[in-house]
Amino acid sequence: MPKKKVDVQQGIRFELQESERNALKLYTASTAFRNVGVGVGAVLKPIADNFAVLMAAWLAKEGMEGIQGTVEQWHINAEVNKQAAWDAEYQEYIDKWEIGKSNMTDSSQPWTYEQWEQNSGVSTGQKRADWWQEKVGKPLRNGIGTVVNWVIFWD
Repeated sequence: MPKKKVDVQQGIRFELQESERNALKLYTASTAFRNVGVGVGAVLKPIADNFAVLMAAWLAKEGMEGIQGTVEQWHINAEVNKQAAWDAEYQEYIDKWEIGKSNMTDSSQPWTYEQWEQNSGVSTGQKRADWWQEKVGKPLRNGIGTVVNWVIFWD
């Protein structure tokens, strides 16, 4: 049976204020970000699963003592690299002091390493990096069991 021709068209119109538009933009952006994250997670899951197998194989081969030794070596290397960078900065200070020596009085001396360490301002970036190492890096390196569990049970 044929339909009757429509003589009146009815519709619904939504009007949004500026704040509602901003909320809708935020929602659509977060939904898009979530969708991308889900896709990336789906792509990375096989890699993470393989990594979990490799970690389990490494744990079986090396044993917990071997892994703890490796983690301790990572910690030592991080401390040595940090100290080497600090020493290089002190040497740079001494070199600059030697260059500017002609502008100073004869009695002036460069700071000792301890004075320089106390008086030289550590940059905000270095403070953030030190905080990250202290709060995140060391627990990850020292708690290898936690990392193994994290990798194995990572979905």
